[in-house]
Amino acid sequence: MALGKLLANLDPAVDVRLNLIGLFDTVAAIIDSLSGDLSAANDDNPGVNLYLPPGCARQVIQLQARDERRHNFALNSVLDGHREISLPGVHSNIGGGYLPRARERLWLTPPRRVTQDANRPVQAHLEWAKARTQMLALEASGLAGDEGSLEIHTWSMTPAPQGKNSEDKDDYLLTIALDRPVHGELSRIALRVMRELGVRHGVPFKRLEERPDLALPAELQPIATQILDQVLGGVEVSLDRAQERLLRRRYIHQSAHWLPNTGVMAMKPAADNTRKVYPNQPHKGYPE
Repeated sequence: MALGKLLANLDPAVDVRLNLIGLFDTVAAIIDSLSGDLSAANDDNPGVNLYLPPGCARQVIQLQARDERRHNFALNSVLDGHREISLPGVHSNIGGGYLPRARERLWLTPPRRVTQDANRPVQAHLEWAKARTQMLALEASGLAGDEGSLEIHTWSMTPAPQGKNSEDKDDYLLTIALDRPVHGELSRIALRVMRELGVRHGVPFKRLEERPDLALPAELQPIATQILDQVLGGVEVSLDRAQERLLRRRYIHQSAHWLPNTGVMAMKPAADNTRKVYPNQPHKGYPE
């Protein structure tokens, strides 16, 4: 009886207060062909209101993927007014979803068309030399790791028709290909960060030690400790060179690439390899 009376007099807009909104790298990426929105990369999200106004919760925290570069994975920011924390990794390295073990076989550069004299190898072309320089830089970054490889991949194309007096030419497509194993446990660091922040804002989360399936590999434990200390201390996350190299070669996925999926470059990098970021602002047609 008392509960019924309480509910009858309850006004959620006045009597209910959200304590914490915790977000893991928000990406709307909505396409609505019926309304003419054919791009997942823009901030036109019909039917979805992402705006988080000041005071919507006691605390709003978003963990942002520092290394995400895909054109179609623009970030929906919570700045200004709320806290946004940049963590190493791409989108699903933050929010989870990658398999514990996987293999990446990807194209790192858009396929370039190369035309070469028929009596000369494609390796003698200037574009090959440029690709090799780029590949060596990627190798030096540790991207392929100890068990992976980078190579310049070429395949022959049917040459364009030539005139009777033209020299014979061969046409090729050329790209840098990555083949490597990659691990999926990096998202468990982001999970620990959000868990600790939640506990400090009154959320009764259980201890992650009770979940053996969410344990960290030994080599990630010091990195997780350092990141937690920095986040809880309110400073920007910063790792040393060896730590960054470990994450790069074993844990941070190469989410942006040029390998087509059903004929579409859905995972292509953003222009200038810079992720789009959309501000936290009211959406047209929604109450503030």
